[in-house]
Amino acid sequence: MSEPKSCISCGACDRKCQMGINVSEDLKKGSIEDPDCIMCGECTGACKKGVLRFGTRKI
Repeated sequence: MSEPKSCISCGACDRKCQMGINVSEDLKKGSIEDPDCIMCGECTGACKKGVLRFGTRKI
């Protein structure tokens, strides 16, 4: 889950991603759904604005 409108494009989430995912670019699409994401949560912890949040959804 995310709040893309609150993103200040600081790149902290991109730098923290262990998998090299461009998190901020995916965030602009509304959610991070990259198959390489291991859901480690490092990007959410790096975001000082609280833009990124973990969540699950029913499939």
